[in-house]
Amino acid sequence: MEALIEELYKSLNLVCIGYLYYQSRKNIDEIQEQIDKIQEFSLWFLEENKFGLEPELYQGMSTNLVQILQDIVSAMEQGDHVLLHDAIAYGFIDYLELFIPREDITNDHL
Repeated sequence: MEALIEELYKSLNLVCIGYLYYQSRKNIDEIQEQIDKIQEFSLWFLEENKFGLEPELYQGMSTNLVQILQDIVSAMEQGDHVLLHDAIAYGFIDYLELFIPREDITNDHL
């Protein structure tokens, strides 16, 4: 799972950079290419409490992740580039970053 998380994080980060800095509006197609990995990570995360968090906190995180996934699906169905960017950049990536070493996160952001 570690390799998938790292690869997915880098791919999604590049999509976000392209959207913000280069005004690329191909994020729907680019995210669609990653949807199987997004699903695999999400199912893995939701199957159990990986950190041994308090049950209420883990439940809240799980509920939030499901909402982010719903936003991703809605954005893709509606062709909403902004909602898709926000769901990925300010939602989903945060979950991936839980499993990425801090120095790698700092080095990936501009």
